[in-house]
Amino acid sequence: LVLLDVRAKLYELLTHAIPADIVFRSIVSEILNHLDQELAPRVIQCAALYEHRMQKGSKPIMHLEAFAAKFMQMYKTYLSSMLDFDF
Repeated sequence: LVLLDVRAKLYELLTHAIPADIVFRSIVSEILNHLDQELAPRVIQCAALYEHRMQKGSKPIMHLEAFAAKFMQMYKTYLSSMLDFDF
């Protein structure tokens, strides 16, 4: 998925009156269910930061999208480091 696609899906959920905190927690839960345990602590820390910002801010879509972008960057870096690992 491209970040623009992610934003469109998040926006669709929010426009259908699904609370942002439920969307956020569901996304994080699904990510953690499918993620390597080595990366999980960093994702949890990042999720806590963006959830806090979302609760303090006024536009949840921005914080949801920012978390998605950060996670995508973290995951890409993690996969790149795994591929660069010498056996």
